[in-house]
Amino acid sequence: MLQRLARRRFGDAVAEPAAVLLALIRAPETLEQLGEGLLDDADGEVWLTAVQAQVEHSDEHSDG
Repeated sequence: MLQRLARRRFGDAVAEPAAVLLALIRAPETLEQLGEGLLDDADGEVWLTAVQAQVEHSDEHSDG
C-alpha cells in the first residue's frame, strides 16, 4: 500500500526504489511511521531517505 501511495504522491522515481526497501521492513509500527511521513514530507527524496534509514536501523538490530 505504501508503494502505491508513494507512486501517486511522488511518482515512479521514488516508488520503485521504495518498494525494494519497504519489502525489507517487518515491524508494523515502522511502516505506520513511514506512512505518516508519506503524508507529511513535501519531497519524495526526503521520504525515500527516511525509508532507507529505517532499513539500515533494522539491519543494525538484526545483526546482533
